[in-house]
Amino acid sequence: MNDDLDTLLSQDLLKAPSDFSYRVMQGIKPLPMPFEQVRRPKATATGHALRQLAFRLGVVSAGLLGLSQVLGFVFGVWISATAL
Repeated sequence: MNDDLDTLLSQDLLKAPSDFSYRVMQGIKPLPMPFEQVRRPKATATGHALRQLAFRLGVVSAGLLGLSQVLGFVFGVWISATAL
């Protein structure tokens, strides 16, 4: 019973044609414009300041969340150790 399964698993179930990758690459359509030439809106000083503020607020809030997680872990270990 296992011999049939071993024989089946040792064979390649699907063999791709030799020109498979070439045909797939030919089917991919190029982008209309290179990425560098895409027009982007010009950043204003206010937009830049708001982006910096949002970044700093995100870093500070992530730091506070991480600190609360660490303190919760340490407090949990301390409570468990004093209960023994």
